[in-house]
Amino acid sequence: MAVVLIHHRDDAEQLADLRLEVQVAENALKAAKKEAADSGGAARAGDDAAAAVIEAEQRLADAKARFSAFVDEAAERADEWVIDHIGHEEFRQLLRDHPPRKIKVTGEDGKESEEIHPDDADWDVNTETFPKALVLFVDPEDEEVRTVVKPFDSLPALRKRVKRLSAGQFDSIWITAHALNGGMVGDPKASPYYVAGPRSVET
Repeated sequence: MAVVLIHHRDDAEQLADLRLEVQVAENALKAAKKEAADSGGAARAGDDAAAAVIEAEQRLADAKARFSAFVDEAAERADEWVIDHIGHEEFRQLLRDHPPRKIKVTGEDGKESEEIHPDDADWDVNTETFPKALVLFVDPEDEEVRTVVKPFDSLPALRKRVKRLSAGQFDSIWITAHALNGGMVGDPKASPYYVAGPRSVET
């Protein structure tokens, strides 16, 4: 099983802001180190540059501390989605039911050919239909076998909540479910359903 944390909107926005602060501080530190290296050892310039590096390092440490502290705080308020595997046969059937889309392309020679839709190429599934089918999967013969185990007791409740998820939140859930069902044991590339890694997503 795996747990995906869905943060409340205000918390998600604040996490994004704090993450940006860390990135800005990291860039500032890089710039300060470069300036120190370019100072060429001139006494006054060197002292000022060294002091700027120390100040930038402290700003970065403070930004990271604020981010880490809020991550823990936001996690306490977040909704926990518990994701489970659905079995290899069911997962493979979903893959067969949602093959990647094909599009026609015209080559430089003017000839038409078919290629996998660029949105589907990395996943080898129809990314318009497969994600929702996976997230909402419930075995009709055994309702205990489902992708989302908690916190929803009924499929209608799950459907309603899924509709309200942001695109990033939904991606976090289906990509986690895909990785869990694809099987990453030992050498992950040994599985024909292995995906090298999820795209950057919002949580």
